[in-house]
Amino acid sequence: MRIGIIGAGKLGSALIKGLLSRQDTSLRVIASARSTRSLERIKSLGVEVTHDNKYLVSVSDIVIICVKPSQVGEVADEVSCCGKGKVIISAVALVPLKWWEVRFPAGDVKLFRVMPNINVLVGESFTALTAHDGADSFSRSLVEELFKLLGSTAWVSEEVLDALTLISGCGPAIIAEITDALVLASLAIGIPQEVAEEAVLKLIEGSAKSLQEVELTKFRDMVITPRGLTIRLLRRLYKENFKSTLIESIESTYSVLAESKIRMLKDML
Repeated sequence: MRIGIIGAGKLGSALIKGLLSRQDTSLRVIASARSTRSLERIKSLGVEVTHDNKYLVSVSDIVIICVKPSQVGEVADEVSCCGKGKVIISAVALVPLKWWEVRFPAGDVKLFRVMPNINVLVGESFTALTAHDGADSFSRSLVEELFKLLGSTAWVSEEVLDALTLISGCGPAIIAEITDALVLASLAIGIPQEVAEEAVLKLIEGSAKSLQEVELTKFRDMVITPRGLTIRLLRRLYKENFKSTLIESIESTYSVLAESKIRMLKDML
């Protein structure tokens, strides 16, 4: 099966590297990008590259579009004439399936949207999937199995997929900031940097695994003891509105996301 990836930016490159790391001999990857520099970088991984999106679509079984929303109109106009019989997957934030449906002749292609995250690099992404009504069970299975190579998947509505842009898509940056804060705090109390980084990364890795087995609040309560250090630490965090600040930041950004979607779609019509 040949996978074509249009757009070799951060997400496109991560998908390519993630797929190559699976070492699945049944998969062949071809990528396109605007800049020669980007193509040379991807070509060094052993991937076929091209500037020609029409050619990429014509030789691919599945096409994943990973360009910026501002570029999606140009790309769709370019490849819509050669997508017949293809599975077309949009990883472009906010652009709905109805928009894609207008660009491709009805019934010619199987349309999907996905929201993976940067953890495709290590095969640990959570990828939200949603399908156009015209997608059959076979193409759904193809898409699901493809992204299961890169982590776990879930079928959701488009509304939920858009919301997951902030959790699954932006979430790794939040985790990175929290990780960095824990490392800096470790340094502040005298822990050597090398030890601090290993301790914090193992803390996050181990906690993530435990939380798949133990209910969230029960896991927290397993660490808390009466008048102990953990409850004192949590009290200080609650006093500083740690949780509510995070929740409110996500809620307010979601409002911006919704407004951006409305403006973007008006501009694209």
